[in-house]
Amino acid sequence: GLAFFSSGEDRQFPPSEFRVDDTTITVEAPLWQDVYVFAELKLLTREANATGFQFGELYVEFEGLGKPWGSPDALNFRAGSINIPFGEEYLLRGPVENPLISHSLSDIWGPDEGMEIYGTLGAWHYVVAVQNGGISQLHDFNSDKALTARVGWDPPGWLHLSASAMRTGRIATVSPVT
Repeated sequence: GLAFFSSGEDRQFPPSEFRVDDTTITVEAPLWQDVYVFAELKLLTREANATGFQFGELYVEFEGLGKPWGSPDALNFRAGSINIPFGEEYLLRGPVENPLISHSLSDIWGPDEGMEIYGTLGAWHYVVAVQNGGISQLHDFNSDKALTARVGWDPPGWLHLSASAMRTGRIATVSPVT
């Protein structure tokens, strides 16, 4: 997306500027029935101050695991580098999908290695993830994991409600000194 940002002197964009916003190359491909691989390469993110490549999500997804119980959407599984499923905004990151001009205040976002289960049961939907909990995509410097859960309810009509909770675990961003 191409965006024009303008704000006051004490805000993020004091000089007005045009920006190429969230430029991403994504590939999603079926491996076999109900199994997919997803990969993204971020060329430029809104949060970056310089151009450069960054790996985004890279995972294998198993959909429809609830079929044996007659509810194919009730259970799905992802493993790999997945976005932290906190809040609603992680589902609508790009400038085309996200109706907000900027990201929300509680925007806990980014890819982290781990796994998640998610699904829909009637008007209810859920996500539960166990992830490394650090910022490095190459190493996890401790064995404590982050736990994230989100539950939502979409009754008939225009109303959408959700709640998220997260336990980050012990965060270590560098190798421990021995």
